[in-house]
Amino acid sequence: QAPSKPIGSFMEEAEAMLPELVVTRPDGYKAVNYSRIPLVTLQAVTELAAENEDLRSQLHDLETDLAALRESVAAVLRDLAAVRR
Repeated sequence: QAPSKPIGSFMEEAEAMLPELVVTRPDGYKAVNYSRIPLVTLQAVTELAAENEDLRSQLHDLETDLAALRESVAAVLRDLAAVRR
């Protein structure tokens, strides 16, 4: 068997990353509030969608810049070829 982490250690990590999912029970033990998982998942998907849109926009801008640079390089090469004649 592979060594495993103690449950308490796992819950502390979970609470550090997603505190809204961890509750402290009356007996003092930590537990996952499973009813909140769909809400947290939806929030994460929404954030990822916004980040994805931002990255798509950045990519579009970079592709536009690259096309302009390629055209500039092509023009310089044409001018250089004309000078060499």
